[in-house]
Amino acid sequence: TFTVSFFSESYRKALGYLGSHSGRDENKVANSGLTPVVAGDGVTFKEAELTFVCKKLYEHQFDEAYLAEKVKDYYASNPAVYTQAGHDRWEPHYMYIGEVVDAIED
Repeated sequence: TFTVSFFSESYRKALGYLGSHSGRDENKVANSGLTPVVAGDGVTFKEAELTFVCKKLYEHQFDEAYLAEKVKDYYASNPAVYTQAGHDRWEPHYMYIGEVVDAIED
């Protein structure tokens, strides 16, 4: 399973922190100030207003060859965007399609 969580605007900074720091280098969840909680077989945060618990139906790894030229150019000209030590290029990302099996409201 995986979760999709929705937050109020007041958590923008904490969510930005999670999106711009690597969990390989630090405990980014603790440093974000958010409180993790179990949701199904996944994790959400106490601060979330709404969380969907989803059963994974499909997983797809993006192929760099199919990225728009604008995106390729951005990564090629901005090496500072790579936050992971030892990584000097774009890393694959994944897309998931899921079935919502539960909705948790604050």
